Amino acid sequence: MRVEWFRPDLKDSLVHLYENHEDRNTDQIQSYRERTKLNHQELQRGNASLKLSSVQVSDEGRWYPEPDLEWLNSEGVSLSSEKTEMQRNTDGFSVKHTITVHHREDKIHCRVKLRHHVLETLIVTSSKSFNPWRTSIILSSITFVLILIAGILIYVFDHKYRGTFFS
Repeated sequence: MRVEWFRPDLKDSLVHLYENHEDRNTDQIQSYRERTKLNHQELQRGNASLKLSSVQVSDEGRWYPEPDLEWLNSEGVSLSSEKTEMQRNTDGFSVKHTITVHHREDKIHCRVKLRHHVLETLIVTSSKSFNPWRTSIILSSITFVLILIAGILIYVFDHKYRGTFFS
């Protein structure tokens, strides 16, 4: 088995090498000497995490690969995005992906992929409390009642003060 940590952005890129059951760091980048450690017991369990001590700004390299964000409809078909904004910060990446759903979809999936890891969440886009027909009927009823009240007030005002203002 061979586990190699390297920096693709540097010419002599070896950060840590584990091969044939031992660490082989003779060609390791000078700035990483005595600062890297691979837990051999954890490696047997599939955990190839590298512990880096005395972390420096220059260690940053490209440790955070860009995430891939995808929107899917309820049938699992990918929806095209209109706008994507990605910002890198100290915690990793911030991704803002904008889509407009043209067809009435009850459920949309948001899937984020980062190398071999996938995180998916379900978003319910419709609600029984919001119904366009019901909302328009309610608004029409309110408008009708307000017009009716205004008409009654005008009628009462006109009959009560008819001789006072218009003589």
